[in-house]
Amino acid sequence: MEERGAGKRKFYYISSLHRRAFSTLELMIVLVIIGVLLMVAAGYYQEVINRARREVLAAELRNMRLVLQLYRALYRRYPDDIRLLEKVGVVRFYQPERPLQEKYLKFLSIDAEGYPLDPFGRRYFYGPETGEIRSRTPGFESW
Repeated sequence: MEERGAGKRKFYYISSLHRRAFSTLELMIVLVIIGVLLMVAAGYYQEVINRARREVLAAELRNMRLVLQLYRALYRRYPDDIRLLEKVGVVRFYQPERPLQEKYLKFLSIDAEGYPLDPFGRRYFYGPETGEIRSRTPGFESW
């Protein structure tokens, strides 16, 4: 610092080199704070996504069970294969190459063989003898 001035007043000037940039310590502190905030946000985001998937799974299972009851009421038996629901027009599975039509139930995705997938990306378990349908995702098998 330089001291300039005359008489009773003294003026101190900070060199312009020090005022142009942040110190390494200041930058590291800012980066640490940003990193902590990102970790907290990522954890919260994953929890929100998992909670949404659980809600979608519960709704899809409830809807699918209603559709199976509708099929049974119409045909006096449960379908032999869950894909048969689409063939008779009770449900419409989503396929990007086909436009959606309003039906009783729509699924967000299907696998390569045409089976509907739950929100976690696994096939639903279907028992044609009893009309039982449930998820195969670990932790949700009993829903």
